[in-house]
Amino acid sequence: MKALESIQADRRKQQHSNHPSHSSRDANKVFVNNKTGLKQSLEDFQWTNKANWFDHLVVVGENREEKLETVDDDLTRETFFYERALESANQAVKKLKKLGVPVKRPHDYYAEMVKSDEHMKKVRSELMYEQQQLEIRDERRKTREAKRYGKQVQAEKVKQRTLAKKEAIKDLDKWRSQRKKSGFADDGKAPFEGAGGDVKRKRETRDSKFGFGGKKRGMKRNDKNSARDMSDYKPASFDRGGNGKYASGGGGRKGGKGKKR
Repeated sequence: MKALESIQADRRKQQHSNHPSHSSRDANKVFVNNKTGLKQSLEDFQWTNKANWFDHLVVVGENREEKLETVDDDLTRETFFYERALESANQAVKKLKKLGVPVKRPHDYYAEMVKSDEHMKKVRSELMYEQQQLEIRDERRKTREAKRYGKQVQAEKVKQRTLAKKEAIKDLDKWRSQRKKSGFADDGKAPFEGAGGDVKRKRETRDSKFGFGGKKRGMKRNDKNSARDMSDYKPASFDRGGNGKYASGGGGRKGGKGKKR
């Protein structure tokens, strides 16, 4: 900064020598192609050549022959700028380290936040509310899709039942026409494929297990023929003549209270 101040002071001295009064200087001010003013501005830009690098921290990149193929490609152009800026930043870090200037923030350094804690709490609560609303909308969407899928499945089942019913009616009409042609002859077979179905099989299973109807009262009573039937008779051990546990004729009796004493 001292170099810039010295350049400005030299310029003021030169202006005072060329223009003794400010009124005459303002009257002779040139606004078009002011070469003197341009040269003075150029001298202002060149003050960094006289000052220390730490006072201006200006880094000039290396001149390269590498050029962009097209400036209309945003990604390539921004990548080129990023790489050049990164090279200049690395040069500045090296120079600062040579001067002994720290380039990293200390671990115990806490900068004041731009936003206050109260403001950040409001922002956090608003974000949480939006997240909850998104979750609620997702749940509602999933529920609607599940209901729609359930309705589709139900409609498909109803359609299949309707088609099955139509097929059964067609088979029944076909069977009736065949019976009519055959003179209503009954050969004991099922009238058509699928007649009865599961109901018939269940009925047969119950009949084989529990019977198939008819009179049940008095079925276990004996008559003359059943009384004479001895095929299921099994003689007990006491009918074998004395060898059994309860054989009659002799044998010790069970002792009473007197015997136990």
